[in-house]
Amino acid sequence: MIQHGDRLLLGLSGGKDSLALLHVLLALQRKLPQKFTLEVCTVDPMTPSFDPSPLIPYVASLGLEYHYHRQDIVAAAAECGKDGGTVSSLCAFCARLKRGSLYATARKRKCNKLVLAQHLDDLAESFLMST
Repeated sequence: MIQHGDRLLLGLSGGKDSLALLHVLLALQRKLPQKFTLEVCTVDPMTPSFDPSPLIPYVASLGLEYHYHRQDIVAAAAECGKDGGTVSSLCAFCARLKRGSLYATARKRKCNKLVLAQHLDDLAESFLMST
């Protein structure tokens, strides 16, 4: 899956899955014969219940290129629904905006692969929430 010369952008939320994947990729970067570049991106939704800012010094200590985007997703959700009202699913809206920000960063940084730490349980949960 990783080829020589790839430029990877890892979506880092700060959860155990994305942090574990970060360290797996760093280990692979040291061990694989294929040389690749790894950059990291976090989208901060600016909600009081979630503060990913402690990742800033942590990622800096690893020496990686880091992109930290603050995006007031809750405020946007309050006016992006039907007829200018609140969206029907904040989780789906947030996921879509975060994914868009990650894709935009990948394009801007010329990263040819976006790496996410989603697993089957996450996919099943997202599917059930969207129905």
